[in-house]
Amino acid sequence: MGYGENNIIETLKDKRKNNSSYRNVYSSLIDNVDEVLNDISNVEIQHIDVKKVNDEVHSDLQYLRNEFVQKLIKLDENAVWDKFTIAFFGETNAGKSTIIEALRISMLEDKKIENNELKKSIDSKILELKQESEEIKSSIRELKLNQAKEKTSQLEQIKEKAKRLQNTFWANGLDVFRSWFGLPPVLFFEQKIKLLENEIYKLDSEDPEQDSRVANIVSKASELKKEREQFFDGEIIGTGVQDFTQFCIEYQFNQEEEPFTLIDVPGIEGNEGKYEKMIMEAVSKAHCVFYVCSAGKLPESGTIAKIKKYLKEQTEVYFLLNERKNTYTYDDVVTFEAMHPGAEDFRKNISNQMQNELGDFYKGCYSLQGLMAFCSKGEIPQKERNFKFQKKLLDKFETPEKLYSISQLEKVETLIRFQLTEMERKIINANIQKAVCAANDFQEKIQEIRNSRYSDEFVQNIDKEITVAKDKNDNSQRELKNELTRILNKLSKSAVENLREKLYDLIDKKGESLYRLNTSDRSKARLIKNQEKRIKFIAGCYGNYVLEELSKEYTDSTQKTCDSFTREVKENVEKMQSNIKKIASVRITGFENRTVGDFNTSFNFQWSKFGGIVISVAGMAMSGAALGSAIPGIGNLIGAAVGAILGALFNVVRFFLDKETPESKAKKQVDEKLRNLQAEIKSRLDASNKNIIDDCQKNIINEVRTMLDYNLKGIKAIQSVLEAKTDQLEILIKEVKTQKK
Repeated sequence: MGYGENNIIETLKDKRKNNSSYRNVYSSLIDNVDEVLNDISNVEIQHIDVKKVNDEVHSDLQYLRNEFVQKLIKLDENAVWDKFTIAFFGETNAGKSTIIEALRISMLEDKKIENNELKKSIDSKILELKQESEEIKSSIRELKLNQAKEKTSQLEQIKEKAKRLQNTFWANGLDVFRSWFGLPPVLFFEQKIKLLENEIYKLDSEDPEQDSRVANIVSKASELKKEREQFFDGEIIGTGVQDFTQFCIEYQFNQEEEPFTLIDVPGIEGNEGKYEKMIMEAVSKAHCVFYVCSAGKLPESGTIAKIKKYLKEQTEVYFLLNERKNTYTYDDVVTFEAMHPGAEDFRKNISNQMQNELGDFYKGCYSLQGLMAFCSKGEIPQKERNFKFQKKLLDKFETPEKLYSISQLEKVETLIRFQLTEMERKIINANIQKAVCAANDFQEKIQEIRNSRYSDEFVQNIDKEITVAKDKNDNSQRELKNELTRILNKLSKSAVENLREKLYDLIDKKGESLYRLNTSDRSKARLIKNQEKRIKFIAGCYGNYVLEELSKEYTDSTQKTCDSFTREVKENVEKMQSNIKKIASVRITGFENRTVGDFNTSFNFQWSKFGGIVISVAGMAMSGAALGSAIPGIGNLIGAAVGAILGALFNVVRFFLDKETPESKAKKQVDEKLRNLQAEIKSRLDASNKNIIDDCQKNIINEVRTMLDYNLKGIKAIQSVLEAKTDQLEILIKEVKTQKK
């Protein structure tokens, strides 16, 4: 847990002290989840490999815990407790923003109220400028009219004077005289008359609009009209281009002093990677979701998967089925159903589908025509494409009120107002449900670890493989025992036969044959002049040779047998490992990187020590068989038996020397003593075999069995812990649910 997370959690705890209990749902859940998880690392695991598995599971759970805590922290940051919030969520280009815009106008969204006031202010200013302009133009027209009257009067007077002058005697005589020379008649006041006529014409032709004062007013009015254009309706409505809505935009409303918020969320079929975080935050704020989709088209499987991904079970969901049909040719249409005869059937189909997908969190669907609703209420500029459609609709349906009624958006308004009557309860329940949903998701992921890695079937299969390995090891041990018995019988027999052959030869040759002795003993024998002592020495050497060879053969044979046994045990366990990995690989992707069932083939002890055990046991069995074993009282049964045999030989020495007793009688005495020796050798080798078997049982079979049992016990312990965690979380989730109203 990082320093920043610690600070945030402490802040949540402080908030818990100062707020109502239901507002503590997120911080309380963090505390309780930590209590649930704090004992996973305390599971007693005695085998090192399974401890690795436990550590891995603990690491996975810690990761899930951190992810869960971060989700709760984010939910707490986004939680809205004092204002009902509805997220408009849905398919790209389904008309979501159009519906929101119609609701903004109809339900008097705060910004629309502000814009309406600004429009009124601008319209008032434009009207004032228009009145001022009219007054100026009226003043100009009146002034020009008076000036024109005055100049017209002057013109009439001058024309009258000119006429009188024109009719005098001298003027007529002058005109006659001028006519003789081809000159035009004399015109009195001609220039002044033209000047007045021009002035009168200008007064009549001049437009008051050209007055600089009027032009200035017109310019101001034009700027105000341009400024007013930004307050036209429909700016948020898309043009059909994907991802038109690129941000989560919140719109604030107030109905009868009950505040609420509508959030316009980017479409889920656009650039999801870019908008996923925005969508999740918007949904986490919402106490209710209106999912907008195009009517007549059932959501595809991919769309449904996205709906479930974002909505899960954290808030109430309503579907708004927006009819996109924009042309109506029916002459007598008076109802929505008449225009859209398939709407009711589609509502039933979508309800059945969403009920199956979202369960009780799906609350119903409404058919409507968003663009029709907008056209009934909106002030659309003439340059916009919807202006002509609006005019067409108003011409067809006569009044905006009738048009709005047929659009059926009023039903959505009624639904929103009903939500506001239960605002406090719905806010509390929705926010608590988000915590429940997060906890359910956390629980499901723990359950998934348990089901995918440690299912009952998986553990049972491991148990079966371990049982098979144990049985094979037991069989290998039985084979070891049988083989050691065979070695015992073979070597005891061969040793006695070897010794008999040597002693018979000694009897037959009356101690004169030395070729069976080694070089050193042969030299020593030649130095012994007393025949009786020389025979004793040779017999002792033969006994020593045979028993030393027996010890060596026994050591070699048992060593090979034990090596074969240890290899079989290894192979049994390695075969078990291979089978478990195959079982696991079916259930766990990338199992080769995990340690589940990956048992240590070294079993954590040294196999090489068993050679030493065999040698030491064999050496113990053969002690007393060395040179000098013929000496009575050596304290060893084998040595005593050999001594008795040699003693018997010594007793028949005189037969060899006196030639009074046949060799056959001596050989019979030797055979009798050799039978005793063979029985004693078998007894000693049997004791040695028992020591070897007991040692293998203790240090191999039992060690391997314990190791396998610890592995299985550890895996079952992890399985039990995971089950306990899901059960504890279930109890915790139920406790959280009790806080709902």
